[in-house]
Amino acid sequence: MMRIAELARRVGTTPRMLRYYEDEGLLTPQRGLNGYRDYDGADLQTAEQIVALSEAGLTLSSIRTVLPCAAPDGTRLRACPMVTPELRRQLDTIHDRIAALTQSANAIENYLATLEPRNAGTGLEPIPAALDHPVSAPKESGLATAV
Repeated sequence: MMRIAELARRVGTTPRMLRYYEDEGLLTPQRGLNGYRDYDGADLQTAEQIVALSEAGLTLSSIRTVLPCAAPDGTRLRACPMVTPELRRQLDTIHDRIAALTQSANAIENYLATLEPRNAGTGLEPIPAALDHPVSAPKESGLATAV
């Protein structure tokens, strides 16, 4: 038996996450007379599987679906009817996120490409196109305004 801090250390997560997994019904530790959580080898194995699936990018909902199909060694999943469709959904979601991030990276690269030649060696940022016009100071206020 081990306490929550020891289990968290062994699986590479925090006690808070383990309590969250318990709240979500993924872990069910025994409780001592003092109310402390007591984890055994099966809890260790389950926590390792949860952490591994989470690190693979699965959502908690997906973990809940595929966890019953996790092989005892924690490195594989058994062929349960719900595993393949759930993993396909998760993979599609990850590919969509990769495409969105690639699009964002391309946009930033384009912004940099337009900024860097214009400012080479000046250390100055360009004025955005909407403000790229002369500035003058009216005589009466002493404040600069765009004209």
